[in-house]
Amino acid sequence: MSQELDKLVENFDHISAKAKQEADNEVGDKISSATRLSKSEVKELFPKREDQKKLAELMQIVKSADNHNKKVNAIVKRAEDFGGIVVTLLNKFV
Repeated sequence: MSQELDKLVENFDHISAKAKQEADNEVGDKISSATRLSKSEVKELFPKREDQKKLAELMQIVKSADNHNKKVNAIVKRAEDFGGIVVTLLNKFV
């Protein structure tokens, strides 16, 4: 058992980086399949995991069954969170 723990400690950074990369790839795939952005565009525009999460949350609001005013109010409540995401998206399309 101690040998397994030794290997874990020795390889922890590598294992952690590999898991992060796999998770980032999966998130990029999911966002890409839900948008018109390619996986590489998602990574280029939103390299940080926190921004990818905010983008997903913003898309969830926009695609909800709520009426237009409720969607706008939900976005306004989180304007600080979504501001950078909106600017990045608009820069891509303008």
